[in-house]
Amino acid sequence: RLPGELRDYVILHELVHIEHRDASPVDVDIVSGNTGEELPEMEQRANQKAANYLIPEDKMKSFITRARPFYYQTKVVQFAQARKVHPGIVIGQLQNRGEIDYQQLRKHLVKVRSDILGSALYNGWGSAPGLE
Repeated sequence: RLPGELRDYVILHELVHIEHRDASPVDVDIVSGNTGEELPEMEQRANQKAANYLIPEDKMKSFITRARPFYYQTKVVQFAQARKVHPGIVIGQLQNRGEIDYQQLRKHLVKVRSDILGSALYNGWGSAPGLE
């Protein structure tokens, strides 16, 4: 089961698309951040607004200014607790901003693959779940 903040983020992200009446083809690659390609503007906007709801931009910038370049586990967890969010939310924002590598602090991230695949038509590699 996903932590509440992650569910909130996903819901908020999608609500921003509704608010702006965004339309996107079903086959758009929304994980292009991992390929070096820039996300479409509507995805960037939805990510930013959802992230800002969970951790206001000024608070996140202040944390980055104080912690950079050493994002120690204890400091990240303390900041998350102070903001009343899961540490994975802070880590995700740091990763998306290029402040930390995608391999750093991974033990605090929640594994969601099994939750997502339970209702997915495809697994992200072109195969249907259960048919691999």
